[in-house]
Formats: sequence, structure tokens, C-alpha cells
Amino acid sequence: MENTTPTDPNPFRKIEITIITVFVIWIFAIGAWFITNQQIPVQQKLVSNAETFLEKNTVKVELLDCMVDQGEESGTCKVTTTNQQKLVVQCPVKSSIFDFASVFFVKGQPCKFLYSK
Repeated sequence: MENTTPTDPNPFRKIEITIITVFVIWIFAIGAWFITNQQIPVQQKLVSNAETFLEKNTVKVELLDCMVDQGEESGTCKVTTTNQQKLVVQCPVKSSIFDFASVFFVKGQPCKFLYSK
């Protein structure tokens, strides 16, 4: 067994550079995701939220008519199901921060049924 001393002053330099590089790429990816998410129209976010909610509740949609409220924080959707049942669903228009946080935290269903006929 040889007793040698390392010639490199920091033998973990390559590992540190790799970790920093991955972290910087991750930060840029998150920033790009936020910018891209901000460009999605509010109406499209509402429709997407309502469709996801209805799909989770096994509602088969024939017609979906959504309208964003004045504050652009929530909206309502009139739904006609495949068996001609009429529903009204209210959903918040999720911000990009809510979408991002839902990746890391358990989320409930933010939408709710207002009434059905």
C-alpha cells in the first residue's frame, strides 16, 4: 500500500462544480417556467382547471362554457354533460406560484360544484 498525498488541493472540486452547474440550470428552468406560465391567457387557465376538476370527478363533458369573473381570480363554467345534465362549476384561476407549489405540497380540489339541474 502506497502512502501518497493528493496533489490536488481540493479533491472534491469536480463534484462541487457539477453540483453548482446543476443548481444554476435548475434555477434557469424554474424562471423560464414562470415566464411561460404568465403568458397563458386567464380564460385558458380557467378552462384547463375546470376540465381537470371534471375529469377527476368522472364527469363526461359535452359542452363547456367558461367565463372569468371581473377580478380575474376565479370564474364559473356552465357544463352540459353527455347525458344532458346541467352543472355549474366555480374554479379559481390558479397563478403560476400555486401551480409551482402544488408540485411540492399536497393540494386539494380548488374547484367546486355550485349547482346542478
